[in-house]
Amino acid sequence: MSRGVLEVRNVHRRFATVDVLRGVDFVVHPDELIALVGENGAGKTTLVRCIAGALAPDHGSVVVDGRALNGTGSAPPPGLEVVWQDLALCDNLDVIDNLFLGREEGSLLGRREDEQVRARQLFDRLGVAMPAPDRPVATFSGGQRQTIALARTLVRPPALLVLDEPTGALDSAGVHAVRSLLKGMRAQRTAILLISHDLELVCEVADRVLVLRDGVISHDVRRPDLTPDLLRGCMSGLEADVLARQQLHGLRSLVDQLADVEPTDVLPLVVSAVGVALEQPRLALHLHRPRSGDGPVGEGHTALLRLGAAIGLSGPLRGHLDRLEVGGASGRPGTPLAECTSTRRPVVVPDLRDHDSPDAAALVAAGIRSMWAVPLVAGHEVLGTLSGYGTAAGGVTDEALELASLYAAQAAAAVERDRFLATVTRRNRTLETLRQVLETLAGPVGEDAGLVIALEALRVGLGAEGLALSGPDDADAREASAQEASARGPDAHEPGEQVVGHVVGEGDGGWARRTDVPLAPDAVVTRQDDGRAVLIAVVAGPERRHVLAARWAAGEAPRDGAAELLVDGAHSVLLALERRAHEAARQEATALRRSNELQRTFLSRLSHELRTPLTAIHGYADTLRQPDVAWDHSSTRRFLDTIAHESDRLGDLVTDLLDASAIEAGVLRLQLHWCELKPIIEAAVACVPTTPAEAIAVEVPDDLPPIVADHGRIEQALVNLLGNAVRHTPHGTPIRVGARMVRRPDSDVVEIVVADRGPGLPDHVAESPFVAGIRGRGDGAGLGMSITRGIVVAHGGTVGVSTGPGGTTITLGLPVEGPTEEDPGWDLDDRGGRSHHTEATR
Repeated sequence: MSRGVLEVRNVHRRFATVDVLRGVDFVVHPDELIALVGENGAGKTTLVRCIAGALAPDHGSVVVDGRALNGTGSAPPPGLEVVWQDLALCDNLDVIDNLFLGREEGSLLGRREDEQVRARQLFDRLGVAMPAPDRPVATFSGGQRQTIALARTLVRPPALLVLDEPTGALDSAGVHAVRSLLKGMRAQRTAILLISHDLELVCEVADRVLVLRDGVISHDVRRPDLTPDLLRGCMSGLEADVLARQQLHGLRSLVDQLADVEPTDVLPLVVSAVGVALEQPRLALHLHRPRSGDGPVGEGHTALLRLGAAIGLSGPLRGHLDRLEVGGASGRPGTPLAECTSTRRPVVVPDLRDHDSPDAAALVAAGIRSMWAVPLVAGHEVLGTLSGYGTAAGGVTDEALELASLYAAQAAAAVERDRFLATVTRRNRTLETLRQVLETLAGPVGEDAGLVIALEALRVGLGAEGLALSGPDDADAREASAQEASARGPDAHEPGEQVVGHVVGEGDGGWARRTDVPLAPDAVVTRQDDGRAVLIAVVAGPERRHVLAARWAAGEAPRDGAAELLVDGAHSVLLALERRAHEAARQEATALRRSNELQRTFLSRLSHELRTPLTAIHGYADTLRQPDVAWDHSSTRRFLDTIAHESDRLGDLVTDLLDASAIEAGVLRLQLHWCELKPIIEAAVACVPTTPAEAIAVEVPDDLPPIVADHGRIEQALVNLLGNAVRHTPHGTPIRVGARMVRRPDSDVVEIVVADRGPGLPDHVAESPFVAGIRGRGDGAGLGMSITRGIVVAHGGTVGVSTGPGGTTITLGLPVEGPTEEDPGWDLDDRGGRSHHTEATR
């Protein structure tokens, strides 16, 4: 049990011969606002004095924030603040002095200024303007004086705040101000005990209300039930008459309406009526479907509770309650709804924080603190549950549970009627949809849309919950197995590895994946999947075997003729599937041949590219290590320069391979900053070795705006392009690199253009210039263009190529503000960088 901020246990207090308090017992939890109401003379003032420590009880105990009170102190104990009805303000002192009198901190020097700052902070926390700080409090209105008294309690935030008739002597404006203050103080997460005769205020702000009558707590009313009329009845002892008239009228109205509404409106109508009758803002009505066996819930069978109707449920709460498993060994025993369905009795959980179950934890996470549930019983079967949920801890009265059970009985009758009508409607619909299935399947079904329509019509005609069309992983192997099975006989079965192609209805087709199926054509078998009937039909064409599987809802079985209809439907879609399979196989074979060719060429070229620098490095290193030869300084220098050059070449090749792998894997990391493009372009030009005759012309306007980009990666991309231009154009061919601003409706883009006057790209390169491993004349691994495109795409940009006999022009388009945060390809990694997932080279 969680400890309360205030625990009043069996408190008795007697004055002379009068028993004022006769066993008062209640708990105030953190964050709760509890109101205490009662007629004059009920003992409210005596109880408040006991709680404040000013009066000792004759029997029982009062514990505030874990500290037991002895009733001998003249001031409230630590952790407790009390605002009495007379406010206890010093009228001749100003606001600041009243706030901090007896609560001063620090030295006198500078205290006034500090206290003014703290005072403004206190009123800001209350959400109201601070009165003039230097005016005596006697000059303020009653509402303003109440505000000052409340602000004083927050100087040292208490665990419990007791307010004694805060609106007793206020006009309507003052009452409105106090109401606003109480709502603001709720945000401070302070437990509040409010004593008031203003029932309208109490019903508006309190989580629950304690009614003190004849020295005892006669009622503990939770928020959904709070109305001024009910509280007046509780205070006077006439609440039963008030409630009885209201509930009889509501129940009679519901019975009259159920006779006229459509079946689909029955459950929402019942839930709405219960909400009005019980003044419960959050209600859920669940219907069950058995998951195994044919018996009702509560006899060892599992059940799936599905949300049938609800009011007032938030998104997270509705998501949790939408689908629940209860009962049986594989269900969820111990949860409130499971207990309700298994025992067929009402269940009340006053505080879900004290209930040890996964459901309770999920409900608490959704903001729910208490709940109750009653079963929907028809004969020997539990049809479902009706449950209510509260945001504050607290129980529910026996009378409310009895009333909820009456409404649950009406709901059960409505559910039974709805089931009967649904059965008749489903049969009529099956006859009509069967005709639609046959007409659809008799026509062309080669397109996915037509196939899905046909499958959906078939599912409806079968009355199935889901329908899945699947085929084997390996058509040749499965066909061979099918032939072997056919030779053994029509009843031969072997496991089949199924790949689900189309699914209609509920579920994702996981139930139809990797299911044991008969390999003999036109055979039909029945399986069970988590207590659900599954009908499986197999048809085999000249090359492929396909499986059409239908699954029924829990507790339902295939109707007569379902097997024949399933086989006919499977035959009808077989031709369309075979035609599509032929086309897919042809495209796959073409792509595979192309991929294999590229891999062989690339591996051969890569082996050569790696072996050449390694051979040179190894040869010159062995030469320098010869013990019988003394090389002169010039030769040694030349050998070392060659080793360094080949090492750089090998390093560049390895770097390209790593970059290509990162792009291929979709994990290229970028460090984005605002960058000036002109220095980047000039740095890239400086990295490309050229002769004076091959000087690269740079054309970048001075007013070109900076862009968000990775400086190093953009430079790397430009070095690749410029290096290709220098290597693959005749000596002395002009090469130009420039940049310009292009304004587009969606975003501004900076275009970088690299152009040469060379012979253009070879035909095989021009067809796929950005595919890794494809290269033109000369050496190299053929990774530069692929890496360049991957870098640009990772920046959210584009790459364009124009080539011909007059030269090649490559245009890089980079967004000025870089890739957007909404780009689904971006991830934040654990080092603060950003990785872009791209398929630029695939």
